[in-house]
Formats: sequence, structure tokens, C-alpha cells
Amino acid sequence: MVARTATRRSLGSRNLKLVEVEAVLAPTPNAPGKAEASEPLTLIDALLAEQRELTAVEEFARAHDRHEIREPHYKKLLPATAPGPGQQYAFEVDLDKCSGCKACVTACHSLNGLDDGEAWRETGTLVSHDWRRPFRQTITTACHHCVDPGCLNGCPVLAYEKDAVTGIVQHLDDQCIGCEYCVMMCPYDVPKYSARRGIVRKCDLCSQRLAAGEAPACVQACPSEAIRITVVEQAKVRGKFRPLFTNSTPKAAGGKVGKWES
Repeated sequence: MVARTATRRSLGSRNLKLVEVEAVLAPTPNAPGKAEASEPLTLIDALLAEQRELTAVEEFARAHDRHEIREPHYKKLLPATAPGPGQQYAFEVDLDKCSGCKACVTACHSLNGLDDGEAWRETGTLVSHDWRRPFRQTITTACHHCVDPGCLNGCPVLAYEKDAVTGIVQHLDDQCIGCEYCVMMCPYDVPKYSARRGIVRKCDLCSQRLAAGEAPACVQACPSEAIRITVVEQAKVRGKFRPLFTNSTPKAAGGKVGKWES
């Protein structure tokens, strides 16, 4: 004879689902006419059974909702105060921690609903070709939110604006005509043209998330905490372009051989 019973247990504030337990009843020689039930389901078994039923999304949501938005994991990845006069937000990347796993790229792509082949954050590898000084470095890059943005200066329809408080360079999709002048003006190849939408788009440093005290998608996704948001002095991040050739520049270089100095 088979009977079904249900048990409900709680662990702290965590309620478990009703778990059906099958008890096999069989007559025993010592107690004629009575039945002996199998051992009841333990709390460990109930927890494991519930865990097996959770999807990856549910597991992430449950883990994320255990703490306040910035506590405790993401607090150290965000600045303690908002930018003051002459300051702005900026990405800070510890390249020694970057493994090139592309978790930041995936998170950015998913949150912003980017098209195939469209990426606002990219990863790559710097390799030395000098056998006497071998060098290999994984890097991750995104928009620099420049103090004097080339994309903003090159746009003929004013589809870019730099926030006076945060310093974030934002693209206004409804004003963009898809001319791609900003793509040509940006020295970091940041703005990306979307053929499906017919406009250019770029990273906005997850400005809405920052305003709510939440870290950008790439910052949260990095398993090694290689990316963080910091506040920088705008006067210290300004750069100037110095040609490498002081007398004459080779024609093949188009007069653009040089490097940026701070």
C-alpha cells in the first residue's frame, strides 16, 4: 500500500515548497494489521530538491536580492561620492586582473539589446613581437567619455551631449541621421553603426543604473572585479597629440604618426 504525505518546513525567512513524500506501508510480523512508514524526508533532502528545480535565472535573482543594491559586493566598485566641480565619472580597469573571459562584453550586449556584431565593450590582446622582450596582455576597452569628445565635435546634428555633472558622453538616438562622422572622429573606434536601425550608438556608462546607485553591467559581470567606476579630475586626464617625427612625417603615415601624452 502506498500513501502520500506532505511536509512544509522553513529555514529562517526562506520557505520551502510542499514536498511530497511517499511512504510504503507494509504489514509487520510484530504488529499485525499495522503499517510501517519509511523514514520522512530530511531538511537537507528538501533543500536539494528545491535547488534542483531552480533555473539559472532564478538562482541569480535569489542571490542578487539577498543584499541591498550596493551591499556588500558592488560598493567597492563604485565611488563613494558623486563627481564635484571639474570632475567626472570614468572607467578604471586593472589589466592584471582581466582574463579576457568576455563576461563584461556579454553583460553589456544583453542589457542594452545590441545587434549581432555590435559591441560597446570589447576585449583584445596586446602581443610583443620582439623575442627579446616577450609580452602578452589581455585588455578590455569601452568608451572613454573624453573631456573633449571627438564624436561630439564631429556630429553635424548635435546628436551627442556631455553631462555637465557626471561627464558622461551620451548619444541621442532620436537626433542621429547615421552619417557616421562620429565614427571617423573617434580615435578609439567607440561609436558603432547599427545597419538595422540606421543610426550610430555607443556606451553611456549605464547612466540610469549609476543614478540609482547600481553598478554598470560590465562592472557587475566581471568575475575578477577588474572593472570599476571612479571619479577623476578632468584637468588630469586631458591629453595632447605629439608627433613622433619632429622634422618630417613619412607620407605613408598620412601625417598622423604620433602618440597621446597626458
